[in-house]
Amino acid sequence: DENAGGMISPVYHFGSGDPRKGNQLRLVTFRVPCFVWIDRGSQDPLRGMGFVGDLSEKGIGLYSDTKISKASMVRVALENPEASAHLGIVLWCRRYNFDQRFHGQGNLNFHVGIELHFSDPAEQQRYFIELNELRKRAASLTGEFKF
Repeated sequence: DENAGGMISPVYHFGSGDPRKGNQLRLVTFRVPCFVWIDRGSQDPLRGMGFVGDLSEKGIGLYSDTKISKASMVRVALENPEASAHLGIVLWCRRYNFDQRFHGQGNLNFHVGIELHFSDPAEQQRYFIELNELRKRAASLTGEFKF
């Protein structure tokens, strides 16, 4: 799947352990497609992905195949490029390569931390709603994956 949204890694198996661990694992393994624009132009966005566990009320952690310079102003949309994009500033960009490949993704060799800057409380509220919906979807996953 090109977007690989909503996928969870099958390598984790907690059996009948603490259900809170299962919920935490769902958040850190539920993948979300991310789209990043480095400048305000209308060029195609950089494609990356993040885990719901790396999304917070103040920022987004995502994986990209492109290095993004620290202090760059960016816009980030979650799940699809037509979604509302949120303005942010890159706090850090670190090389990420443990010879691990994310199934369904290209070589995402950079881990990027973006601090979000909302233009008004309404935009912030829209992002919080989006984030909570993603968390609910991640927590509701059931099926062959046991935690």
